[in-house]
Amino acid sequence: MNFAIYTLLVFGISLLVAIRLKERALYLVFLAAFTQNFVLAYLLTNGLAGKDLCRSLILFKEFLLLELFIYSVVLLYRNFQGRLPRPVFILVCFTTYCILRFGFGSIFANDFTADGIRKLRMMCYPVQILTVAMVWSWLRPEFTKRFVRQMTWSLGVLGLVGILLFLFPAADFWKQHADIASYNIDVKGEDPSTVIEEQGIPGTGAGREAFLFLSSFRAMGTFADPLSFGFAMAMPILLLTFYYPRDWRTILLLVISGAAIFFTFSRSSWIFTAIAFFYLWIQRRRYALVFTLGGLGLAALLIWPPLAEFAASEYGNVSWINPTGEHAQGIVWFYQRAFSDLGNIFGKGMDDSVQKIPESGYAFLLEHFGLFAYASFIMFCFSLFFYLRKREGGVNTLIAVAQAVPVCILIVMHTSQYPFAFTEYLFIWFVVGVCIYPVGEIKGRPRDAEQKLA
Repeated sequence: MNFAIYTLLVFGISLLVAIRLKERALYLVFLAAFTQNFVLAYLLTNGLAGKDLCRSLILFKEFLLLELFIYSVVLLYRNFQGRLPRPVFILVCFTTYCILRFGFGSIFANDFTADGIRKLRMMCYPVQILTVAMVWSWLRPEFTKRFVRQMTWSLGVLGLVGILLFLFPAADFWKQHADIASYNIDVKGEDPSTVIEEQGIPGTGAGREAFLFLSSFRAMGTFADPLSFGFAMAMPILLLTFYYPRDWRTILLLVISGAAIFFTFSRSSWIFTAIAFFYLWIQRRRYALVFTLGGLGLAALLIWPPLAEFAASEYGNVSWINPTGEHAQGIVWFYQRAFSDLGNIFGKGMDDSVQKIPESGYAFLLEHFGLFAYASFIMFCFSLFFYLRKREGGVNTLIAVAQAVPVCILIVMHTSQYPFAFTEYLFIWFVVGVCIYPVGEIKGRPRDAEQKLA
């Protein structure tokens, strides 16, 4: 009962915020996404908030983004005319299919569960944030330009906080002050096997063996999760390197963000960032830099003992015959088994037990939602890439940075469904969204695409 009351209250507050602040409510969406896990875990650990209240507060950012999305759709039809951009249209088809697939399973296969709703929310997330960014970047271009800059700077500051929380706290810091393990179990409803209760951290937060001399856990910062922290740092690094003018402030923030993403030891965020860098350097014909830095990176993996040990342990898991480790199994088993399972044509349902291939975003789509979801999402990524390639703008524009995102997603999806995670891809999707123009004409007057932020 308390949860229902708190949820209605949180929904009401979010609705008032959306009506009152409109596009400025995005500040609260981003603030909640980047800090709520740490803040709520701190409140829960210190007895300042109960479980029901924390469960309700988690939904604040979800409600607020949904309300902004609905408002943006209204503005889209009120102010623009013409067809939707092709990648957005494909993404709408993908989202609509996932909703229909979930509804069909719920009605005819008794597949309506809270976990199923969570998975459906993940599938609906990209179209929500892209639509919000797309509409407001056209109606309020100066606000959007300022917002992207402010989020880049803010994430740099949060990167510094994450580094400090990684290097200096004692081994029992999280358990004593912000017990993420208990928070994930009691509030988020995660399985106890996914956390390390004695340290008060998520299972993904355990320190890498080769780097235990630095810290007993991975950098998590206010995100309370190294994967979320790592992907949140990726876009600021790209913007500070390829978009914003170089001065001592951008260099300082770049160093901080780079150190933060390194200390997360998140391979997926490393891969995402590295692919983006190589793509953008090749786009600028910086071939010598690509080969030089690629060679230095390879040398570091072979020579520096901690990285060499880390790389050797990962490489040793890869085998076509007998892969070990969930990431290696996910990649190998996807290509070995995913397309021979007839259940994947329409998807096998929302329950986690149907997923036989671990740590694979593509398998996640196939096994839960079916072949159309898998194929249409790949079509969306290719369509987005070619759409952004056709946009006018030089190699130093925001559009150039956004072009790298679908390339990275197509590769990172081999390791997990990160592009559908709220916090991890919030800023990434937002930057892509501001580079999409809704239609060629605003009702009442034509608009030059070059007036846009990018």
